[in-house]
Amino acid sequence: MVRQGISPHQLALSITLGFFLGIIPVFGFITPLCAGLALWFRLNVPLALSVLYIVLPLQLALFIPFLRWGENIFHLSRIPIAPEKLLNMVQTSWWGTLEQLGLSLLTAVAIWFAVSVPGSFLFYFLFSRILKKVQKKQRSQF
Repeated sequence: MVRQGISPHQLALSITLGFFLGIIPVFGFITPLCAGLALWFRLNVPLALSVLYIVLPLQLALFIPFLRWGENIFHLSRIPIAPEKLLNMVQTSWWGTLEQLGLSLLTAVAIWFAVSVPGSFLFYFLFSRILKKVQKKQRSQF
């Protein structure tokens, strides 16, 4: 891949973009966002989207922890996870439930952002170094 004119920098950024957008605790718009950002920054769109889809199970696994961390840090009441409790909340006050759910999701995104910004720099640095070594090895073979 490095020999096809894509720099290690672009590859590392593509992987980093796909990874960190793939774990955002919001569902539904991540694919167009990732593709748009990859196009905007002239990155490898198929690679970024592939990484995004590979880490989607991690998004599901981290959704509840991000939600709970946000609720704890911002001192919000907890959204119930059990479907029957959530349905009861909606039946009692659907607008209040929507408001509470929205606020909890917003705090989960804030926690994701706080983790992702420094994590993405570390992740990029790691992959950039690895890919530069791969490129040097490929150049020495030819």
